[in-house]
Amino acid sequence: MSNYVALLSEPDRPDRSRALVRAPNGGRYDVTDPRLAAELGGGLRVMRLYRGAFDAMPISVISDSTVSALCTLAHVPSNERRFRPNIVVTLDSGAAFEEDEWVGSAVRIGTAVVRMDRRDSRCIIVNVDPASGRSDSHLLKVIGTARGACAGVYATTVRPGLINVGDPVVVDMRPQH
Repeated sequence: MSNYVALLSEPDRPDRSRALVRAPNGGRYDVTDPRLAAELGGGLRVMRLYRGAFDAMPISVISDSTVSALCTLAHVPSNERRFRPNIVVTLDSGAAFEEDEWVGSAVRIGTAVVRMDRRDSRCIIVNVDPASGRSDSHLLKVIGTARGACAGVYATTVRPGLINVGDPVVVDMRPQH
């Protein structure tokens, strides 16, 4: 599933855009197209949720340096997709786990502002190679031992906005409520 890419038919109008999926073979499907469900496997039904779908919190943020540090410890290739984040940031400092220090702060990325609420608790899916879909590592055990099973941070939206690749990340360390 990680080789399928979500797209918007009208990226400049996300509130009105159709949700599309690009398959590994290059085909594009509406997210509700039965052909997409058939390609993904028997018994599946794909649906569009207008409220969003997320794990424990609406937004997951992780730095590429955190991903790299943890994957190095686990002896697996560094790949952000193992962590299923909404946002991956590159830190000027290059320091792993710096995003932990942002908890309680507001962070502006592009025109959006998000509040960093708490560290992101990880589950066994990080052990799965995103390309093959097979469990191939003990990454969760490494995260558990080294980081108390947390990597990255959970956030919620304070001010919706547009985020583009390469937008600066500005952290306001004042407590946010």
